[in-house]
Amino acid sequence: MIASFVRPVILLVLLLAPAAPVWSADLHPTQLEDAAPAGEGKGLFRFGVAYLEDSPLYFQTTSDDRTQISIPELELRLGLGKRVEISAGYSLLHVSQNNRRDEFGSGDLVLGTKLLLWPEDMKLPAIGLRFATKLPNADREDGRGTDETDVMLDVLASRNFPLFSLHANLGLTILGNPAGKQDDKLHYAFGVSVPFDNSGLSALAAVEGLELHNSVNDRGRFVAGLQYDFGQARFDFGVTTGYTSRTEDWGVRTGLTTTFDLPSGW
Repeated sequence: MIASFVRPVILLVLLLAPAAPVWSADLHPTQLEDAAPAGEGKGLFRFGVAYLEDSPLYFQTTSDDRTQISIPELELRLGLGKRVEISAGYSLLHVSQNNRRDEFGSGDLVLGTKLLLWPEDMKLPAIGLRFATKLPNADREDGRGTDETDVMLDVLASRNFPLFSLHANLGLTILGNPAGKQDDKLHYAFGVSVPFDNSGLSALAAVEGLELHNSVNDRGRFVAGLQYDFGQARFDFGVTTGYTSRTEDWGVRTGLTTTFDLPSGW
């Protein structure tokens, strides 16, 4: 009888005990951020493509059936220490809208810094802080951006278990308004990553959005995707669907991420 009682308890403890993070702090194709940085002396570079159907710009009040293709979608992450990561993201955009000619050109540049405040232990998840700013390179007249600077500040939490990992991001996003007052939004993202044994394959699911003040900039989407690791590279593929009226109807996102070592002295 004692053995029949102890066995389930042991299994439960093993399930809830923290496990070491796998590969790197990369959660594409979702837009979740792992609380853990890339790692000291490590770098990640991603080349991707994304398609969004009926995806309005921030502060866009008309329904123009705006379709956006990001090709390429580039991201660079550098681990400057055990607790610090810097990142840069940039895209070239092809935009199609009703009653307007198609436009192709520069998207915005996003620069970010992540700080690991508390590493994961037996009691607490990893806790991090990320600050990012969007620099306005995209042209508003062509429907590729807002010509305004945005600021993002998020608290990050991540917990690794032997069978899955949980991630939560919560913070403030300040959207610059080309026509007047800025829009302050609550940003949230919650998700799970589930690896399949030692196959190199993982499944991810997440919910992401912006809320507050019930404005035209409210966003909300579900994301489901896969990652496949091979050597020093990772392939990701995912689909999205919006659950608010101002989010894309649906989308597809895919990319290839490679890892590399930074020069000594970084």
